[in-house]
Amino acid sequence: MVSKNFEELLQAEKTAQSCLAATREDLVAEIREAKLPGVKKVSSSPHCAVVRFSALSGSMNWSPKHYIQESQAEAVNMVLLKRTTASSFLAALDDMIHSGRAKIGNDATTLNDETLRILRKAFSSLNIH
Repeated sequence: MVSKNFEELLQAEKTAQSCLAATREDLVAEIREAKLPGVKKVSSSPHCAVVRFSALSGSMNWSPKHYIQESQAEAVNMVLLKRTTASSFLAALDDMIHSGRAKIGNDATTLNDETLRILRKAFSSLNIH
């Protein structure tokens, strides 16, 4: 009896991990494909874009990671890769939304408005409380 229950638990855990990975991949893909006004992607490797000065004036953030959606997607992906439960995944989304940053160790990427919009939409659709 204990063995059968444990097998079911392992299977449920595997299913949950698969669901978390799929959700993360979909979210990261949406962020990567988002377009920012005044920003034109030039290259994917290395990440390179042309940013109009008018696009800078709103936030005055001079970091390329703020304007290049691939960099935003990578930062969000790195944060969410470490989340192994649904509750920790939601907590990470909530933290990024409220802080406006994706923190990985001592490094933090400031998230732009479009990335935050996507994260808010995902959080509201996933959070069932």
